[in-house]
Amino acid sequence: MGFFAQDSMVPALANAAFALKIGEISGVIETQFGFHIVKMLEKRPTSKMSFEEAKEPVRRLLKENRAGEKVAELLVKLKESATVVTMAPPGSTPASGDGG
Repeated sequence: MGFFAQDSMVPALANAAFALKIGEISGVIETQFGFHIVKMLEKRPTSKMSFEEAKEPVRRLLKENRAGEKVAELLVKLKESATVVTMAPPGSTPASGDGG
């Protein structure tokens, strides 16, 4: 899972993970995403970035999100306007009996 802040995970997972000492393994944790077992490998102190330090990573993330949204919109438009044609494989005969 990598490093994460306690408030960035679902409470059940975050509470269990942050209660562990280094080297400890949790029991089974159930969340809406499934079942999890966490092993605490390392803890790092929280750190804060200045606006100048955070500005470019945030800008990049927003740009990537916007691009992803545009791609999703384009896919919806393409699906709406697509025409699907099915053909029988070469050498086969079309099915009969249902007007097909």
